[in-house]
This record gives sequence, structure tokens and C-alpha cells, in this order.
Amino acid sequence: MLNALLMASMLVTSPATELQISLEPAKEPSIWQEQDTELLAELPGANSFPKLEFTLAQSGDQVIPAPRGFIINAHEHWDIVLQTGRMVTNNQSQQIAELPFALREKNANCIHNGVLELNLEEQQASFTIAHETCAYLKFNAEGSLNMQVSEQSISTTNRSSETLTTSPIAAAPWQPTPPQQNDITTYGVFANGEHFQGPCPGRNNNYAYCDNMAVPAYSLSKSLVAATAFMVLEQQYPGRIASAKIGAYVPECSGKSWQQVTFADALNMTTGHYRSKQHHADESHPMTVHDFFLVDDHESKLAHACSYAKQDDPGETFVYHSSDTYLLVTALQNWLNQHADGIALDTLLYEKIWQPLALSSVAYSIDYTKDDRKQVWGGYGLTLTPADLVKLSRFIWLQHGMINGEQVLQPQLVAQAVGEHERSVAVPGHNNLRYQLGFWHWQRPENPEQWLTFMSGYGGIAVVLLPDESFYYLFSDGHDHRFAEALENWFHQNQ
Repeated sequence: MLNALLMASMLVTSPATELQISLEPAKEPSIWQEQDTELLAELPGANSFPKLEFTLAQSGDQVIPAPRGFIINAHEHWDIVLQTGRMVTNNQSQQIAELPFALREKNANCIHNGVLELNLEEQQASFTIAHETCAYLKFNAEGSLNMQVSEQSISTTNRSSETLTTSPIAAAPWQPTPPQQNDITTYGVFANGEHFQGPCPGRNNNYAYCDNMAVPAYSLSKSLVAATAFMVLEQQYPGRIASAKIGAYVPECSGKSWQQVTFADALNMTTGHYRSKQHHADESHPMTVHDFFLVDDHESKLAHACSYAKQDDPGETFVYHSSDTYLLVTALQNWLNQHADGIALDTLLYEKIWQPLALSSVAYSIDYTKDDRKQVWGGYGLTLTPADLVKLSRFIWLQHGMINGEQVLQPQLVAQAVGEHERSVAVPGHNNLRYQLGFWHWQRPENPEQWLTFMSGYGGIAVVLLPDESFYYLFSDGHDHRFAEALENWFHQNQ
């Protein structure tokens, strides 16, 4: 066992050394101050920091934690992901390891961002939280943590991911003007083969690790998880996925009305099973909240998903249901279990897409039910960095589902999802909005010939794919989903 000062020195100088860190809340209470919401006190354990154990290695001035991805722990309310940070020197000339982190609400997709400060010489630690993407829970928090440090040999040789060069938004060839000024987490543009990112504003200051900030995908997952899994498997098993029947692979949907519903119908949310055609009426119904979103086991989620009665023939009527996406990923997993090697859907995506694209450790976060099934949710539950989002969007929109010369996604399905608006299904009550294969299509009122494809997520998250091989993205949490105003400069340049 080495003393703490020597450990700090070894982390800096020895490439074969890493530190084992243990953190737990200190006896003195931390401070959690809710901002503009009134929910924190009602959530058991939400105003406390989780216990943590992780290792820390250094490369240059970077400090790199492991394990990668979210640390699923025994805390009542939070899982946590640690991200690559940096070694800094404080006013007392002591080495401080700064680590950005994100808390993710268990069984949900809200993200709260903060920074850990680890004084390796004094074995003292503290945390601050002042940024989030969460429409219903906002707070600032700070506190001290008890820390224990030990030294061990490095067990892994590579913790890095391919970096994506990011430039300030001011350098972009056109300037987005998002109207959600008070609720923005961050925003950016991919244009001319480059990524340009705006700031990450908070209540007190901009987030110091903006380009590495964890952000929730929410329903972007319907495009980036469910749709991509569907297209990967259709590419691997031509003609056997899209037309397969939900009733044949989800025995819980045993009624006759499900026998003709295809996997594609479920991805399109045109199963013909619903209560109300009114847009989002079923999705926001209290029964859906309590019987689908708040439960954490596969059996309960599936019981809700199969509970809707048939109203129309499959393929005719779009009704927004996250539960339809859950039916799809359940059916895909069951298909794999019967006809292939039974690989888990998240592992399939990690191996086929995430690893070749060199996504960050944050992206290995596809959430699933908390039971033996571990069923991927599909319609929400993914967390990314802005660079991860850019890589995935570029892969779908510009690379047409191809990586390093290999066609990973079925190309006709990619083309249909992102470009063939005339084949998409109209959204009831919206004459310029359509949906297809996990992607939205919006007709610009000022130019009826112009349709834009976009992805959308809860609270105010959007990725808009633009026809000049660029795209715009926004993470916000004020329930403001507008993006046309943000694109005014792009429209002006492309008249």
C-alpha cells in the first residue's frame, strides 16, 4: 500500500499504474436545491450521491475512468457514468483529478451532469451538479465524499475512443438560432464534414466538459436503437424480418387480431391497436405512465403493450405508442432466440455499429428491464455524447448504413426511412407531419415541395437531417420541439 502522495505521482508518471478509487457520501449532508420543479423530496434517495468504485488511469493530461458505461449500483434512484476528465493543479499546488459524470434516473432517461474533484494527495473528494436534460426534475447539488485510494497494475491497454474534431458553433457555415434559449442543454450542426457545437449553458455557468457531456436520447432511441436493430437484422436475414408477424413471436399478444401485424407495422406504429387516434393521447394516458413507463419488468411492460384492442387493419393508422416499439424489440429478440444465436439486441448493436464507429463509453447505455429477461426498451433509454449523436446520424444519413465498406443496415430500408416521405403514414391531426420506420417527416409550410426528415425525443430533443448532407441537433427540456426557427439561416442560404 502506497501513501496518497506517491499514488498521485505514480498516476502521473507510470503508464503501468492505475488507481482503485472508492467513494461514498460523507457524514456531513450534501446540499440539493431544486430549481423550478417540485419533485425531488418525493423521490426516495434522489437527494443523495451513490457509492462508487472505479479505477483511474492517465494518458497525457487526461484521466480515464473504468468501467466504461453506466455503473449499475444499489442506489435507490441513480445510476452513474464517469467520463474522461483531466488532471489540474489547485491553488495549493496539489494534483486534482477532475471527472465529468452523469446521473441517470433508474428506469427513466433523465440525465443530470456534474463534475467530481478528486484530491489524490489528501484523499478528499467533492461533487457539484448544475446541469441537466430533464423536463420534470431540475436541481443544483454539491457535497463532500469520503475517498479511499489504492494502487494496482493496469488491466487494460486501451480505454480511448476515436475522437471527433469539434469546432465552436461560431465557425459553422450557417448559424442555427434555436428559440429554446432558457432550456437548452446544447445544440450543434454537422456541415461540410465537420462538427460544430454550441455551448452547454447552465444556471450558474457553462458546463466545462461540453463536448463530452452526457445527454439523453429519449425517443431518438426509436430511430437509433429500434430502427437500426430492425435494419441490421433485415440486412443479415433478407426478407425474414420486416414481414414477420408479431403474433408469431410475441405469444403474450395471443389474440387473433395480432396475427397479421408485422414487425414493420410495430416499427411504424401502425399496428391498428389503440384507444384513441388523437396524437399522443394514448402515450400520455395515466394508464400508460403507470402500467408501462413506471414498471421495470418485462412481463408488465409487455402486458400493457398487448392490451390495446384492434381498431383498424395493420398499416393504416399511425398512433404514437412507445409500447409498439417495445413489442418490436421483444419480437426481434425472440426471433434471434429462435433462429439465430440468441445474441442480445444491445450486444448486437454494440458489435455491429457502436464499436466500429468508436462511440464513447457513455453510449454503451442502452437500457433494459430489471429482471432476468433484460429486454432492451427500444423506444427510449439511450444516453450519448454530442459526438456520439453526430457519428450515428452521419452513419445513417450520409453513409447510408455503411461502415468501412460494409453495408450494415439494409439500404432500401434506410432510404425509405430517411427520404421517401410519400410512403410514410400521416400523423392524425397534422397535415404536414408523417412517420415511417422510426423517423419523422415534416413538410415546410412555406415550401410544400420541401420535406425534412427528423428524429425527435421527449422534452425538446431533435435531429433534423438536411438535404445538403448536413444536419442540426438540439437537446433541451422545456417541452418546446420547434426547429424551423433554428433553421432560418439555412433556409435563407438554400432558397
